[in-house]
Amino acid sequence: MSKKLKLLGVAVLFAVGGAASFFLSAPMDHYLESWLPFPLLSHFSMIPIPFALLSVLLFLRSWKAAVSVPLNVAVWCAAYAIATPQSGLDSNLHIFLAGLVGGFSVALSDTICCPRLLSPKYLSYAATVGLLAAFPFVLVSEFGHSAEGPPLGILLPFSFAIWQAAVGTCLYWASAPDDVALPVLEGGSTGE
Repeated sequence: MSKKLKLLGVAVLFAVGGAASFFLSAPMDHYLESWLPFPLLSHFSMIPIPFALLSVLLFLRSWKAAVSVPLNVAVWCAAYAIATPQSGLDSNLHIFLAGLVGGFSVALSDTICCPRLLSPKYLSYAATVGLLAAFPFVLVSEFGHSAEGPPLGILLPFSFAIWQAAVGTCLYWASAPDDVALPVLEGGSTGE
């Protein structure tokens, strides 16, 4: 399988996990049809669980991940606290800051299983990707509660899918050994 196709598959898995994250935390009667055969958990701390489990399956692959998963939940709680408008920051800066902190902190928490991620280079990649991937949440902030924008039930799952796909794929790429890693960010060839 080509490296590009593998990365695309990883991105799709993390995107599906990101959308699922939202639905794990959303009140069932508000966002989903009543035909679903199971009750959904409504506590917001469930949001990082699909991301953390996909990370374990795709690249962490260690018993130490038992520590990484709760750390991912803690990272989510910290990023959520930063992202809320009550954090005291002007404009949408708080959303981008939450994306940056989330990307950096998830990479840092995953160093328990993948020490390679502790490199300043990979931590900065994860932070930058997290910051940039937070943009869809700005759309939620700007248009989520207005009549002219798309409904919040579409914007939020889309936003989680984008952020988790971008950061998850970045971490997957960064966690690979040098002989497997794609030199995309270094400007090298990505061919086989």
